[in-house]
Amino acid sequence: MKKTLLFATAIACLFAMDANAAINQYVSVKGNYSFMDNQFKEKETETSAGQTDSYSEKISLDDNTWGASVAYGVKTGPIRTELELNWNDDADKNLEGDKVEVESNSVMLNAYYDIETGTKVTPYVGVGIGMAHNKVSAEDYNLSDNDFAWQVGVGTSVAITKSLDFDMGYRYKDNGSAKKTIKENEGGYSYSSKDRLDVTSHNVYAGFRYSF
Repeated sequence: MKKTLLFATAIACLFAMDANAAINQYVSVKGNYSFMDNQFKEKETETSAGQTDSYSEKISLDDNTWGASVAYGVKTGPIRTELELNWNDDADKNLEGDKVEVESNSVMLNAYYDIETGTKVTPYVGVGIGMAHNKVSAEDYNLSDNDFAWQVGVGTSVAITKSLDFDMGYRYKDNGSAKKTIKENEGGYSYSSKDRLDVTSHNVYAGFRYSF
């Protein structure tokens, strides 16, 4: 909750700046290469005849994947705000002959601050909040959930024409998690299982932004 309020406040402040400046619309398309750091955690507890047994495991499901994004935004002075759709190829991992796949896509509301240099090159910083759909699946297993996502990054745009910019940069993204809890109680027997997938990534991207 604190994380959500922090980023929501930051974006609200950026929206409030330069409210009287001219508003320009734009669309953007980017390709990205993601260094995904996915962690799967499993914890089981079983109690029977007064005896309790516990089991826990942490599995790294990291992988490098390609992805793409499209966005529509508005620019007001040095501030840009946009709604962005992100898609990434599934991360694959072979564990003892079993193929495990991690899927994570998101919808983000981003805000950027352009650092005007008086040249065709414009550095910028950005933050974003949104919602991600995370899923991990194997031959006999499936876990999916929606969660809060956030990202921070830096980049640079280069003006090609008055309306077209080449855009490249880096951002760190946390797509939240997917969780599942199972509990069983019958007589003197009880069982509980907690599974959790955490999805984070380092992303480098490049693309084009067209203003109109």
